[in-house]
Amino acid sequence: MTSILMVPIHLDALLLEQDQAVVEAMADFSRLPYSNRIQDMNVDVANISEDIVSRPFEDQNLYLKAGIHLHWALPDALTKGKHTPAGTDFPAVPNRWLVRRSRRAVGGQESIEKTWVVESDYLYPDGAGDLAGSISIPFTSDPAQGTYRPFRYQGRRMPLDSWQAQDPQGQYLDKLTAVGYGEPTFAAFYPNCRSVFGFYDGDFSGTPQGLQYDVIGWYSDGTQDHLATFIRDFTTAQGSGGHAAPTAEQLKAALEKTLQWTVTLQPGQEFPAQMLCYARLTFNLPASSTASPPESEPAITLAVGNTGTEALSAYLASKVDDTQKAVIEDQLEALQLAFRLEHRQLDIGAKFVEARHEKGFSAVHGGFLWTITPETEPSSPANAMDAQAQSEITLPDDMAQKLDTLNLLQQTYDQASQQIASMRKQLFADWYKYMLSAYPPDDSREDCPDIDEVRYYIEDKDLGPLQMANSATGQLTLHYDATGKLANADTSTSPSLAADLWQAINVLLSTLAMFNNSDEVKRTKKTYTLKRTGSPGSRLCSWSGQQFSPTSGTVRMACSHVRFCQT
Repeated sequence: MTSILMVPIHLDALLLEQDQAVVEAMADFSRLPYSNRIQDMNVDVANISEDIVSRPFEDQNLYLKAGIHLHWALPDALTKGKHTPAGTDFPAVPNRWLVRRSRRAVGGQESIEKTWVVESDYLYPDGAGDLAGSISIPFTSDPAQGTYRPFRYQGRRMPLDSWQAQDPQGQYLDKLTAVGYGEPTFAAFYPNCRSVFGFYDGDFSGTPQGLQYDVIGWYSDGTQDHLATFIRDFTTAQGSGGHAAPTAEQLKAALEKTLQWTVTLQPGQEFPAQMLCYARLTFNLPASSTASPPESEPAITLAVGNTGTEALSAYLASKVDDTQKAVIEDQLEALQLAFRLEHRQLDIGAKFVEARHEKGFSAVHGGFLWTITPETEPSSPANAMDAQAQSEITLPDDMAQKLDTLNLLQQTYDQASQQIASMRKQLFADWYKYMLSAYPPDDSREDCPDIDEVRYYIEDKDLGPLQMANSATGQLTLHYDATGKLANADTSTSPSLAADLWQAINVLLSTLAMFNNSDEVKRTKKTYTLKRTGSPGSRLCSWSGQQFSPTSGTVRMACSHVRFCQT
């Protein structure tokens, strides 16, 4: 029989005697506009995120029904992602949850009242799920397949006796993670995940005193089980070094070190191969308690500053001592800059002022710089007698000229890429104005320009020049060998700046290969490699909290008053 590792989780319950308005989810994707070929839906909503995201101080639009709301927290190990060249990858989390409601009598006897199953990764079909109380997530529509909504409703619950382990008609996510559709607070915030990592029980009768809920979570696909994945990866890593399969004690030590999970094994017991999450909550209310606490206006203290540290110091000064605001701010800043100052012995005060001033600016990338770097062969033993023989040699003049030409071409390519980024930013801003003109507020329709004029302007002044700039610049791709050294470069666009740069790189690589094969270089027991590094950039003052990040042909903007979900 396969052993199972039981991982405890935290379970919270909210008991409401009447419906109550609470803070809504971070985004409501069901408000996105779309057409189902019969009629246009959400015609008064622009396709920009500020119309679907939760607005500060105007976000109490979710009404929780009277009853008991459960929310369970995932284990910390399942909420941490790994950074890879392709992005940040989060582990799969349990997608099936058994929820059992029972009641313990005075004598201690337990009676099970009802049992449900929550399918966290279930996706309602296109056009269904509006009244299910499930959350909405972004989803790619496919009119050719008869799906029109740019969203789906996710998560469903059903009684255990009517649940099927394999629903032939059901559609599910390929992988469920703690961040859901990409929101970091997805699993931690109940309105975000109330039908995924939460449960609503509105049909219990009588008093909640003595009521007990048990929650057990597992993976419907055993290959995604995090414990099984961990064991498989650890075993592969051990086997790659020619070692035997890891023992139970080795797996136990690795699990405690990596996931901070403690495993208790009996003598001779096999290491668990699967995991379950579990939690239990029992209502034990004091006699004077009420289900819903009386509503009262919370006391709000507002502090404003140019940075978070300044705002925090302003708040603390109002609570501690208004006359010591400057001292408190300096101390908070020093705590944040301690890692840059703790190793210094002299001029700490001046360096603190310098670091604090620098914090008010944002770095701008200064482009790339190509260098030729000598590297000692790993197989060469250290020998002081060969010091002169291993000394660096001067590069030939023709190689230095080729390197200079390469850096000039790289500088031209970087400048063109920065210009394209600026043009994309302008295109994004003009597109945003187009959307506002297409969906103007009722009280300012006459103030917005004609959308056809805005569209013509975008096509003529933004799209056309941007396409020409993209074609003239091209895209450079670098390839590296197994040791991390640059092998070659290529481009899919010719003629272009990228093509010129590609040719210069490959010419220099060929010249460098012949240079490394010369007897003069071999005597030094070194090889010379071509490397590209990011040069130090200038620093520009950060303003209005706006950040612009162009990546592979798309533009994203995050600022204090506008947020976009799709670009």
